Amino acid sequence: MRILLLLTCVLAILFDLLAIGNAEGFSVTSSIPDITLTAERLRFPDKKLLAVYSGPGEEYMRGANGKAVVSTSDWIQVFGKENGWVMIQYAISDTHMRIGWIPEQDMPEGAKVEDLDFSHITAYTNKTTSITDDPLLSKANLLTLPEGCWVTCLATMDNWAYIESTTGDVLRGFVPTTDLRTYMQFDLRDWPVGDIPVLEGILTYDEATSNISIKIKPAKNCPITEELIALIVYDGISGKELYTIETKEDDGTFYDSFVTIEKTTSLVIVGKDFKGKVYNEWAVKIEW
Repeated sequence: MRILLLLTCVLAILFDLLAIGNAEGFSVTSSIPDITLTAERLRFPDKKLLAVYSGPGEEYMRGANGKAVVSTSDWIQVFGKENGWVMIQYAISDTHMRIGWIPEQDMPEGAKVEDLDFSHITAYTNKTTSITDDPLLSKANLLTLPEGCWVTCLATMDNWAYIESTTGDVLRGFVPTTDLRTYMQFDLRDWPVGDIPVLEGILTYDEATSNISIKIKPAKNCPITEELIALIVYDGISGKELYTIETKEDDGTFYDSFVTIEKTTSLVIVGKDFKGKVYNEWAVKIEW
């Protein structure tokens, strides 16, 4: 089962609920629709403080300058578990909540918690962005990631992506989905053969969809002097031919896109001229 954190929330209602409280003296839990992931409110033994981490393990960053805790005297919502850790949400104040993780051993006796099965999709920041552990209210910043930083996208929650980052501090949190892209872009000028530029233009690879898009042409002063009629794309790992691109603009730019069933971390592009010669000696290899 693939769990998507598709949780929607009306902020005005949330503020009202958190401010009202209830007859027991506990704050009221946030309103999370029962869509794909259900969050169950559990009562824990009173008067305990449990350390909270941003991910399922003590190696993950801990909020509040390393002092994040949850009080068992208030409400705690439980989303599910992973590797002996439980994903929870709790209130820090009327205007600030936190989504984090506690050890499964701290759960109430007899509590049954379902396993979480996240997606693990490589993504990249397309701008400087902030990670938060509270996408519903405060959106307080945990860490800022620079543009072009790679992360693992685990799930989505409305307009937020739940990610894991290992750039510097290891942590999980939320960033706006608009701040991420799942595709990689390669400028072929940065991938010469030795020191000699062979191709120029952009190749895009989307790991999530296995789509490859190409708009490239022979570089200026390319060592291949014959006119090319096709570019052949190979898997750089297995050597398997993936696709042949033959559509070409008047200026010699080859363009096309295709979906490959091969999951790869390397592509090789080889030119073919009108005589049928394939220029393997000038093969351009891209790796990531």
